[in-house]
Amino acid sequence: MNTQLQKTLILQKLCAFFITLGAFIYLNTAYNFMLLAIVLGHSHFLLAYFYKVAARKIKLKNFLIYAVLSTGIFLYFYRIDFPDFRLETLLFVATIYFIYHGVVDDQFTLNFFSPIYSKVQRLQIFSLISALTGLQLKWQFNWQYAWVFILVSFLFYLLMARAKERESLAWNNADLYFSFEYVLTAVLFFSNATFTSGSFLIIAFYGISHYLAYYFHYYLKIKSIEPKTTNILYKRRGYLTVIIISNLLIPALFFYNKSAPNQYLTHFFSYNLFLILTLMHFISSTRTYELSAIFGLKKN
Repeated sequence: MNTQLQKTLILQKLCAFFITLGAFIYLNTAYNFMLLAIVLGHSHFLLAYFYKVAARKIKLKNFLIYAVLSTGIFLYFYRIDFPDFRLETLLFVATIYFIYHGVVDDQFTLNFFSPIYSKVQRLQIFSLISALTGLQLKWQFNWQYAWVFILVSFLFYLLMARAKERESLAWNNADLYFSFEYVLTAVLFFSNATFTSGSFLIIAFYGISHYLAYYFHYYLKIKSIEPKTTNILYKRRGYLTVIIISNLLIPALFFYNKSAPNQYLTHFFSYNLFLILTLMHFISSTRTYELSAIFGLKKN
């Protein structure tokens, strides 16, 4: 195991977390924080799709699955003003899918971009997903039985700790990082902390942190392959140029719309459309081959 690389990846994730926390405190209102998530989110989506196309990683089967699911989502949700129950459903589905996407992506990264997981890693995934789901159910619906998900997450965590003990495994940096995320989630749940529009806080906070970590991690990847390629897109100066363009273009459109409102741009930056595009992005980014590994069906 490359412990130095693992430390670097965790440091990048922690930097992303604390930068996001700083932005949340500085912006002071949940509404402005959600707007930040929307603007940065569109920039992230643009960059992710750009590199998928550039790397020719879009396969026909995956594209067809994506097209069918995306069409279904648009047919059901695509309006600025739709009934509250649809908005609540969309928010919940997008958040839960994001929790899965974020947690698994963290594990995938800290497993050095390998989709083959140990029993301990799988239990960490289940534990954190369950805890975050419980927190979302509490904040969004004030569901009285949300604690059941925290209890289940605690059982997964105990099983994980027991597995490490049986196999005489030391607690490495990745274990401590996941424990930090799990404990923070549990503390938030039992502290009864409340936030204005807290129902979308998880998707906004976890989202911004995810976008930043992605840029850090991808830069590290570009740096490692730079000597092996002549493609400017896979050199640091090319990658940074694309990031700058993406993260200047979208905010420029946002502030232009603020000064001279346009119905199309207003719709583009709407909360509802952002949730739809977020869900579509997660669907297109799902590593289908990884599902068997998560449930222990793929052997090391």
